[in-house]
Amino acid sequence: MNETPKVIKAKSFSNRDIEVTFDNGVHSIINFNNYFSYDGYYSFLLDINNFLNLKIEESGDYIYWINNKGEEIEIDPLILYAIFSQEKIIIDGKVVFDPALGKNAWT
Repeated sequence: MNETPKVIKAKSFSNRDIEVTFDNGVHSIINFNNYFSYDGYYSFLLDINNFLNLKIEESGDYIYWINNKGEEIEIDPLILYAIFSQEKIIIDGKVVFDPALGKNAWT
């Protein structure tokens, strides 16, 4: 993959699902709990009201939330697309991320 597709639509739901559509037609729903924990960086999202306030970065590169300090809590664009497209990330011939493994995807 040369360039990560852009997010054109995204929505979060109270059951912790996130629905995303990319400009290349990939459309999927994943459950945040299957890939991420609420430790550290994502602890702000424990509050469902915060989780439901999902945003799309202006250029469509990624989705994010704004924490209480005004900081963006984002999902890396490459990781985001890999999860929604269910494609592995391979760097220098080595699988570094396999979304089929859920929370153990980072290899």
